[in-house]
Amino acid sequence: ARLGFSALWSSPEGVMYPDAGWQGDAYQYPTDLKAWYYYVYETVRRYKGRVKYWEVWDEPAKSQDDIGMTMAMYRRLLLLAHAAIREADPAAKIIMGTMSLDGTKGYLEAFLKEGGGDLVDIIGIDPVNSLLDPEIGAVNERVREVVELVRTLSPKTQVWVTSMAWQTSDGSGDGGLPESV
Repeated sequence: ARLGFSALWSSPEGVMYPDAGWQGDAYQYPTDLKAWYYYVYETVRRYKGRVKYWEVWDEPAKSQDDIGMTMAMYRRLLLLAHAAIREADPAAKIIMGTMSLDGTKGYLEAFLKEGGGDLVDIIGIDPVNSLLDPEIGAVNERVREVVELVRTLSPKTQVWVTSMAWQTSDGSGDGGLPESV
């Protein structure tokens, strides 16, 4: 399960996307870190025994550009989430928010060099980020690069491919396969 984003009631500057068909998330850094801690603790406590893996935020490297969440800010969120998760369910596994290919190039290395691997059990990656990428055969190489980086800088941390999707068109509606196929 993913822990991330902020409830609209706790983040008045948040943005809601009514066309997306979901309610209640605001894509912004939590304004009240004490509330973040309790949100994580209560969520993990409630689902203890049913949910074993908890991803903390999605694509933290992308959040740097999108909402100005620096690596230091993410580490603060992760540190609080780590403490809350371990208190609520010591057997639970913590997953660093999925890293897209762009995020794995510099962000992940800096994160691990700063000891971020001690806060997670698993690094989630998305090795695909371009049109028809699997057909060019780079996925295995990209995964291997991340695994080698993590083995070097944080040997106890696992690497999982937690997301793998690619487009079949450029989004213009010309060519590609419709979602209904």
